[in-house]
This record gives sequence, structure tokens and C-alpha cells, in this order.
Amino acid sequence: MKPPTLVWHCTTGRNFIEIVADGAIKPAKLLIGPSERPVVWFSRNPLWEPTANKLWLASDGSLVPLDMEQTYRLCGGLVRIGVTEDVAPYNFRQLQKVARISSKMAARLRDAGIKVGANPSDWYASLEPVPREKWSAVEVWNGSHWEHVPTDEVTLSVGSKHDKQEYASADLSATWQAGGTNVVGV
Repeated sequence: MKPPTLVWHCTTGRNFIEIVADGAIKPAKLLIGPSERPVVWFSRNPLWEPTANKLWLASDGSLVPLDMEQTYRLCGGLVRIGVTEDVAPYNFRQLQKVARISSKMAARLRDAGIKVGANPSDWYASLEPVPREKWSAVEVWNGSHWEHVPTDEVTLSVGSKHDKQEYASADLSATWQAGGTNVVGV
């Protein structure tokens, strides 16, 4: 029998620590309209969901999109949590209706995703928090490939090995080591 298909919640090591402390992946409440329902986002992308990459606030005030490698280096590593499709049952088209996402906002999300290399047909979501008991897999990016972490061994320390990245570029490293961050949405 074929193993179940997993969809992935892609996050940073820093955010993963909060997820583990909460005991669940909570619905995103940032930048949603007043009538919209918050959701937990997942992706079928086999490597990494490009919309999970962060933004860098440059010294001139502009926002610079980070790629997967930069997000890995500047945000405490990368983690993805796999769940079966029944846990995140809504594809993007279905989600627009059940989460009450306006057509205008759905178009903006779709266009922004495509602009960064995402495929909206990969997007799935849950309207409910996803507790740890429903996680089928946890994987940590080691800089070249994903490493499986047994879900029963997940602790707050999984993401901490990337808390300080000595190999960040000089400009970014100074901010990082000073205890501040210019990463938006970490």
C-alpha cells in the first residue's frame, strides 16, 4: 500500500520553537481581512514552499525578499511539518469560500505566490489549529537536504542549533550578532 501523501507546513527554526511550545500550528492571523477566517497553510511542494521565505528590511527601508538559503541562514534554520491531506483538507480554490477570502485578496495571494515561484495548486489549509498529535513527520533542513526528526523526539531544541549563523554575510551578521533582526515576519 502506498504511504499517505503529506502536505507540509514550512516554517523557520525560530517559529518552530513557538509552535512546539504551543503544542500546535496555529492559524495565521496576520494580514487577514475583517470577515476572513484565519488558516494554517500547507504546501505539496516537495522541497520548500517559496511563500514561506521571509523579507529583509534593508537600511534604506526597502523590503528585500529572501530565498530559501537566506531564510535558512537568517531565521534559525528551516523546519517543515508534514500532515496527511485530511488534516489540511482545503485546496486554495475551496479555501477561498470556507475562509471567506475575497476574490480580490485571493487574486493578490495567487499573484504574489506566483511572483516568488510558488504554485497555488500546491496550497492546502486547515481552518483549525493542527495539534502535535496530527503531525506525521517533522524534518529539519541541514543546508543541503531534509533530515527526519521522529515526532516523539521533537523538543524546543530542534530549531536552536541554527540560532546563530556565523556564515551570514557581513552586513547581515552584524545585525544578527547584535541581537536585533531585520527579518520581517520571522
